[in-house]
Amino acid sequence: MNSAKPHYDLETIRQILDGTGPDDHLFTKTKALDPVVVETGSTQEGAKIFILDQLRRLEIQNFSRTVLIEDLIYDEYGKYINGLPWYIKIALIQEDQDRYIFTISFHPPKQDLNTLGGVIKKYEDSA
Repeated sequence: MNSAKPHYDLETIRQILDGTGPDDHLFTKTKALDPVVVETGSTQEGAKIFILDQLRRLEIQNFSRTVLIEDLIYDEYGKYINGLPWYIKIALIQEDQDRYIFTISFHPPKQDLNTLGGVIKKYEDSA
């Protein structure tokens, strides 16, 4: 399923995010919200805002690959934010007329991550 471009168009992701708030989207607690709280010192609500802001800033060079997990397609990204490496895995969910972003992962990477823009080093290798 891997390709040279994301399954979900980044402009579509931005359009969805621009018309919604943090409570309109889903986040996993242990692999998205908790790591952001730990690394940024924010609250759970602050972590949601941080994640959505960073999703708006994703660029094609941050793209790593597309994966299929339990019948849901996810795009994986990697990027440095304030010098810290981050691994990001998202899906766009469509239910009737509603569309929202499901952020399953947003945490420092546990292994090196190849993106279109280069390698994002795992967290232990970053200084």
